[in-house]
Amino acid sequence: GGGGGGGGLLPVIFRIRLLALSGYAPALKGCVKCGGEAARFYLADGALLCNNCKKEGRSIEPSPALLKVYNDFSTWPLHKVMRIKPSGGLLMELKGLMELHIKEHIALRIRSREGFGRAG
Repeated sequence: GGGGGGGGLLPVIFRIRLLALSGYAPALKGCVKCGGEAARFYLADGALLCNNCKKEGRSIEPSPALLKVYNDFSTWPLHKVMRIKPSGGLLMELKGLMELHIKEHIALRIRSREGFGRAG
C-alpha cells in the first residue's frame, strides 16, 4: 500500500546516514557475534543477534523487509534511494526502530555527558 516516498522518506534517510557518519549506526547485517541469520535487534547493543547468541534485554524483531530497506538506504546513492517507495507500514517500522535506537544510544550519551560536566 500507500508508498512512503517524498517527505516521510528524506528524514529517515538523513537519520540513517547521519548515524553512520557519526559512528552510531545500528548493526543490521546479520548476528554481530557469529555472523548467522539474525533474529532480534537488541536495543542496548544496537545490534542484531541470532537465536543461538540471544541474551536478556529489550529487543524487537525487525522484518526482513526492514533489514533490506535499511541496508539499501545506507549504501545506495541518494538518487537511487529516492526511487524506493516503501509501504507506509514499513516506513513506520523503520522510523520506530531508528527512534528506539537513537533514544537508547544518543540520548543516553547526552544525558551522561551533561551529568559528567556538572560533576567536575
